Amino acid sequence: MAANILFWINGALTTFCLAHYLQKKTDSNFFAIIDSYDKPKVFFQNQKLVKFQKTWFYHDHFQNMDKPDLKYLLDFEKKYEINLWQLAINERIFYRFNPIYNFSNDEILSILENECRLFDKVLTETKPDFLIMFEPTLHQHELFYNMCKKFNIKILILSPPNIQKSIISEKPRTIDANIDLNNIISSKRNFIELQSYKKSFSSFKGVKTYGSKFKTSNLELFKSTFKFLTSKNDHIKTHYTHRGRTKFKVLKY
Repeated sequence: MAANILFWINGALTTFCLAHYLQKKTDSNFFAIIDSYDKPKVFFQNQKLVKFQKTWFYHDHFQNMDKPDLKYLLDFEKKYEINLWQLAINERIFYRFNPIYNFSNDEILSILENECRLFDKVLTETKPDFLIMFEPTLHQHELFYNMCKKFNIKILILSPPNIQKSIISEKPRTIDANIDLNNIISSKRNFIELQSYKKSFSSFKGVKTYGSKFKTSNLELFKSTFKFLTSKNDHIKTHYTHRGRTKFKVLKY
């Protein structure tokens, strides 16, 4: 019987590339939640590289932002044993790290309700055997990750264990308990050599280069400002993550 594999795909496209590779290796049913902006969305709607049985575009499900149904949210928390407000209060878009817009409690709860209904629907329809995703970085990733754990779905997360390598495991940056470390061939590096190896892949060099070259260019600043001022800025209507991000507020900030 063919397995059902559910992918969460974001702008990095890593999980999309994994799906493209895996379809050559396994006869399974592929499904996807796609978190993208409008231009990539057009690509996903027309692409023929991966055959998905069904896809859901994450940001299409937040048009209804009425008063939140608190009873539904309470029942959801009990069903999945998830503290939704704990997820919300640790979301950088909702609180301290968003200088552009202050979300109200009702807005946050409405967003959570729409997410819960969407994710519940996806899991009910797909009944996935596997979830393939990246390391959770936002509340919606953590929410869906924990929902899948509750259903005992096998989760495969690609994450870096604090060095410039990647592992696939159920818990980010942690080797699964059923892996026998004695079977892993040692590189026989000592501590100093490991430190040197880690530094050789440091992302700090890239950030420093970007800061010293691109961010100091008045021409690039002018070009990006002009592009911003002449853009449609439609995401303020379609993506709650851009709520309140008017051109005036952005320029003022």
